Amino acid sequence: FRCPSPRLSCIMRIAIAASVGLAAAYDNGAPHSKLPPLGWSSWVALAPDAHHPIFDFCDEAAVRHAIDAYHSLGLYDAGYRHFHLDDCWAGGRNSSGFLHPEKRHFPNGMKAVVDYAHSKNLTFGLYTCAGTEVCVGGRPGSKDHWDNDAQIFASWGVDWVKMDWCNTDGMKPADTYPLMSKAMNKTGRNMHFNMCEWGKDDPWTWGPAVAQSWRMAGDHTGNWASTKKVIGESAAIPAENTGKPYGWNDMDMLETGNYDQAAHPNGKMSNMTETEYKTEFSMWAISASPLVVTTPLMNCSTADGKPIMRNGGQGIRGLTHPAMEKKRSCTINRVAQLSKASCEEGKSYGC
Repeated sequence: FRCPSPRLSCIMRIAIAASVGLAAAYDNGAPHSKLPPLGWSSWVALAPDAHHPIFDFCDEAAVRHAIDAYHSLGLYDAGYRHFHLDDCWAGGRNSSGFLHPEKRHFPNGMKAVVDYAHSKNLTFGLYTCAGTEVCVGGRPGSKDHWDNDAQIFASWGVDWVKMDWCNTDGMKPADTYPLMSKAMNKTGRNMHFNMCEWGKDDPWTWGPAVAQSWRMAGDHTGNWASTKKVIGESAAIPAENTGKPYGWNDMDMLETGNYDQAAHPNGKMSNMTETEYKTEFSMWAISASPLVVTTPLMNCSTADGKPIMRNGGQGIRGLTHPAMEKKRSCTINRVAQLSKASCEEGKSYGC
């Protein structure tokens, strides 16, 4: 870097360049959004009365056990805060057009679940879709119900909303997502907006005005071909469109370490090697992507080797979950912090 100007002018130029590089994107006050979110998703990780997770399933008992396991396994102690319920929960709309959860699986309503997550200091996320229906199960999407859905999410205390892009014939992402973003902000609740249009219309160029994160590619599954594809597509995004506070390219959920113990979305089993899983996690981190694991937490053991569900789960009105057999154990703990970088306000993320 050459600066023929006087020293003070040179320092000012460097400071301006640094501030531009770290310019904030979309900050509406949503919690744990300045940095790439660290969290967990239910996507392939929950089960009813079974020993193995089932794709597209969730209920109150399973969610409460997962929240407890989040802490028992050490995710929270390692800095993770987000807890996301994916496409599995919606039961329909009432006569006023407001969404309600599937009543048998969530007999106490969604707010009871969100409140439980908040009681454990977790940021709670919920899924919807921009189209007429969600991607799986024929549940209602948010199309033409932007205000209704934003209001009900806010009333439940939701902190993070993912909006998918299925069943959207004739719709354009850049025209549609701002509608939900506006509706969410009108509620007065600070909610993180995660757009999931699969990178179709270069969301990194317009997403920072309406959302804190956006999927930059199609769905990721736990095989090496999918992992390589997502890494390649992420690397092709121009440098100026990555890594800004409150504006993150989301490479999708991490399948790290799932092997055969998770559910298989669309029949695609997680089957990478240990080295490939490590590469997956490392490249997501290097790319400043949100790190949201979808590991079956109840299949895991704590750091001292004790299983999370020793005697089965406490049922919610007859929905009980017996202890799961573990073909592979998994623990979450921070082995070492390798970075020695100092934290400088205004220059370092999170400072």
